[in-house]
Amino acid sequence: MQFDRVCMLASNATHDEVLEHLKSCAVLVRGLWVALSKNVHPESERHELFRDFVLLQFRKHAMITRKDLSDISVLPPAAVRTLLAGMAVLKPANGWMLKHEQDDVFCARYPEVVEEQERMWDERAPMIMEHLKQLAATKARSKRTPKSTK
Repeated sequence: MQFDRVCMLASNATHDEVLEHLKSCAVLVRGLWVALSKNVHPESERHELFRDFVLLQFRKHAMITRKDLSDISVLPPAAVRTLLAGMAVLKPANGWMLKHEQDDVFCARYPEVVEEQERMWDERAPMIMEHLKQLAATKARSKRTPKSTK
């Protein structure tokens, strides 16, 4: 969500108060504030990690495709579509785009916040990727292991 929109919803708070609160419950992706994955999917580590991976992809690219996600997906296709539909829109034949345009106004007004969030993503990205690869490997092993028939 764009910062100005959040400020309108929190009309009794100052911009600094809104910013401090956002930093505790959301992350910045392309100048937009997006709820922390752990708050959206507290029940599922797979969903949480995969959502973070999707946010990482949107951080790098304005549009992502199913191919961008398929190699690392630890969720069934229907769950991936549901997850994406919560934050993005599908442009047929192109891919998924965030529901809102990049907030260049926020990025220009608060470059130090943008830098801080970029550092956070840079630090978290390797951990997200490693955990997802482990989950994907576990999923692949469980598919290969025949189920016992007792």
